[in-house]
Amino acid sequence: MSTVLIVEDDADILFTVEYMLRKQGHHCLTDTTGEFVHDIITRHRPNIILLDSWLPHKNGLEICREIKLYATIPIIIFSAANFLPQHICSCGADGYLEKPFDQASLLDTINHFTQRQHK
Repeated sequence: MSTVLIVEDDADILFTVEYMLRKQGHHCLTDTTGEFVHDIITRHRPNIILLDSWLPHKNGLEICREIKLYATIPIIIFSAANFLPQHICSCGADGYLEKPFDQASLLDTINHFTQRQHK
């Protein structure tokens, strides 16, 4: 399966998402602040990134913009805020999931982007 980097500061959401993905066979990496995203990408080269829009040290949309300057990894923004499509496009994100999201939506999104990479 794929390696997924989950960047989420809410411990309950992080645990739930990681559990769901591991149960499906994905390898998960995590960052709770956004501070280590660039190091994790360099060292582990995840297949996809799930990135919370609001993090303690930096805005997720800003982190997304930075990543897209040097990597082609699909990035899915997830947030409780209802973002307009232009906000998601402006940071270079490949998709968006609104919290709360259901397991099927999360898995469909992950599978959509990771299956494209393996073709």
